[in-house]
Amino acid sequence: MVYERPQFPDNAIDIDVITAQPKEGGRHILISIDMSSHSWEAVEFTIQNIATSLDMLTMFHVLDPQQHKNDAANARTEAMVAIHEQMKEKVSRSGKEIMFRVHATFDDNAKKAVINKLQQPTASKYRMVVVGSRGQSGLKGLVNGSVSTYVMNNSPIPVVVVRHP
Repeated sequence: MVYERPQFPDNAIDIDVITAQPKEGGRHILISIDMSSHSWEAVEFTIQNIATSLDMLTMFHVLDPQQHKNDAANARTEAMVAIHEQMKEKVSRSGKEIMFRVHATFDDNAKKAVINKLQQPTASKYRMVVVGSRGQSGLKGLVNGSVSTYVMNNSPIPVVVVRHP
């Protein structure tokens, strides 16, 4: 089977590109991903320990608009393709048949973007959110503002925080 890279519309700045739903009895799980090794560990944990073949995983990526203001559509498409390729490989390697989709948006505050996503009218479909943790605690975590802590404290649904081993 020949695999072709997905084509994402350049003008679709804030929509879910693939609209498939979980299978009957499955859950819709949102995974916040920033392309760091910590967020990919959260993805691996979800695939291995949480997701079933009935579930739908939504990979949610937030891009900084200031970093991509000159080529936003292309940056978004590249990020979505990169995430899609990684997910395809990880799901295939797991031996599970897990459905996933990729959603990328622009926001200068990633932690608030995750919560905003969970507060949208269509967000009632999500059963949990998974985030990776960089292990920032104490003063560094307070100054930088941990995404996982913010999501844990503000999410309307259960949150799974995957710590770096």
